Amino acid sequence: FNKNLKIKAFSNNEELINLSIYNLKGGLVYSCNITSLNENLIDLSFLSNGNYLAKFDSKNEHSTLKIV
Repeated sequence: FNKNLKIKAFSNNEELINLSIYNLKGGLVYSCNITSLNENLIDLSFLSNGNYLAKFDSKNEHSTLKIV
């Protein structure tokens, strides 16, 4: 998979978003906070090739995406 994750969240106001990345066994492998008004580039080069789940949590929304 691509070792850099580019995230651009769209919101009318600046909001703090917690990003958590999990392996498929449910283990947390990475966590950080990003802001919704900025484009964020996350370096994931330390992760082994494989599938992961990216969970995004903000005050009002929750979303999970598969990273291949």
